[in-house]
Amino acid sequence: MTELHDDNKPDHISHKTWIMGCRLFIKRWFELTLVALDKDLRRIDDLDAFQQLYLRGKWAREIDLLMHIHKTLQRYETDRGKLELVAQEFGEQLGLPSGSMPIDVQQRLEWYK
Repeated sequence: MTELHDDNKPDHISHKTWIMGCRLFIKRWFELTLVALDKDLRRIDDLDAFQQLYLRGKWAREIDLLMHIHKTLQRYETDRGKLELVAQEFGEQLGLPSGSMPIDVQQRLEWYK
């Protein structure tokens, strides 16, 4: 099994730094989303009924997808879910199958309950 990384080595990004990068990405993504939303709000009164309905549908879908992301991530809050997520994201680096949690790991989790 290979090492994921050691936060003390200078050639590796620490977990904290990587997560801070995620925060910056998410913040910027939502800033850009709000810019697009504000642009649509400024022009909505000048559009015909179909285009207004389109914008309403577009932003409703945006919200639906954001809620789907939130709901999907909740499945990883359990111990089993955390192991599954680690296997999916880092399975190759850890020498684990990335598709799903191995049966023997599932069985061992059941023993500890």
